[in-house]
Amino acid sequence: MLPVDPTLPNIGNKKKLSGNQILFMALICLSLGVGLVKRNTSDKKEFIKISGPIERFSSTIPIYPDKNKEGKFRWLKLYTNDRTFELFVGKGKYDFSPRIDHLDKLKEGNIVDIYYEETKKTLANPVNTLVQFVDYQGKVYYQNGNGDKFIGYITIGGSLIILLAGIFRKRQE
Repeated sequence: MLPVDPTLPNIGNKKKLSGNQILFMALICLSLGVGLVKRNTSDKKEFIKISGPIERFSSTIPIYPDKNKEGKFRWLKLYTNDRTFELFVGKGKYDFSPRIDHLDKLKEGNIVDIYYEETKKTLANPVNTLVQFVDYQGKVYYQNGNGDKFIGYITIGGSLIILLAGIFRKRQE
């Protein structure tokens, strides 16, 4: 058996981040925050739109059998598209509830318009979780909640603090 060395390497010898590195991190965080706020406040025309009759509308999905124990999700699939769309409908105390939610009035066969976003992550997954709007007969039946906007504002605030730290570090250099 090999002896265990109780000392850890590089303790106390860590290189500090430069002011430029901190400013760069702040800009990345700031852009992420602005992107989240923009996505949550965007108009329908800025999203991908598909239309068609509902093939399946359910509170369960076979590929995630244990996901909806609390009833906070609905899954919608159209005949005209192979993708399944996940919609968050949680109305709990700490949930970012949808701004508009009349989904349970929809039935299979109804022709709906779905406005959503695609990313590399959603393209690799059989279920798209970035639905922003669902319209039926020209009326909004679902509009995503303010979760992205809230997280975006927190990210922007944190990036401003990091930005100040970067400016302070830059002055020390």
